[in-house]
Amino acid sequence: MSNLSLLSPISFNSESGAQTQTPHCLNWSRDEVGEWITSIGFERYSPCFIENNIGGKKLILINASTLPSIGVQDFEHILIISKMIRELLGVETPNWRRSLCLPPQSEIGTFLSQKSRSGVTPDKLIFCHSTLEDI
Repeated sequence: MSNLSLLSPISFNSESGAQTQTPHCLNWSRDEVGEWITSIGFERYSPCFIENNIGGKKLILINASTLPSIGVQDFEHILIISKMIRELLGVETPNWRRSLCLPPQSEIGTFLSQKSRSGVTPDKLIFCHSTLEDI
């Protein structure tokens, strides 16, 4: 697991000069995802992720409601694995009672939602976090 770091190095967007940092796991293969599942103590589910071709981009789409469909049936394991995936991606726990009319809570969550799709356009997306300090 030593070669699987959580975040890619900070890079700069050549057009805007802004700093960008995305979870390194987006580039993981299905075997690397399986290795990560093993490293967090769920070796028995590693084949579930590998057989379902869950690579880094698909990992974004995995949550408590999708884990049973790939073979994770134990409720406690579902809670733990989905929490670990959110931590890995840097996404906060969803607040299901939050109003839909409010703006998204997390810039990284919005980015990951777009990045999870396949194709040329999502592959070119980069995450650019801006704060008031950047202005």
